[in-house]
Amino acid sequence: MLAGHSIIAALTLVWAASTPPGAATADTQASYKAAIIYNIIRFANFDAAGPSVLNLCVAQGDTMSPALKDLAGKRVGQRQLDVRTVAVPADAAACDIAYVGTDAAFRRALPRTALSIGEAPNFAASGGVGLV
Repeated sequence: MLAGHSIIAALTLVWAASTPPGAATADTQASYKAAIIYNIIRFANFDAAGPSVLNLCVAQGDTMSPALKDLAGKRVGQRQLDVRTVAVPADAAACDIAYVGTDAAFRRALPRTALSIGEAPNFAASGGVGLV
């Protein structure tokens, strides 16, 4: 199932990358990525009997944090998205979804059931959704 999401993410990033050089600021690029991440989340299957909130986690200090915080309150099916900043590995236990960027330690701290989205080389090969 997640392989299809990798294709969607890759195609969307190709579209976003086609913006002429200098036209997109770092904030704009982060907003594009956040929109891609939201669409990946929308297409993922989560336990319908789960709580009414899905926790999207991002590591403290990650440059994507402000853009991902803008997703807080959005609907994913019947559930609402909450965005949390994770400062220590123990906080990762409550994550349903995590943007880990290239932070391998953060990813290792996630529950095995969490949907992980990252940008490290070969990230998708290790079971996560890789942004190209």
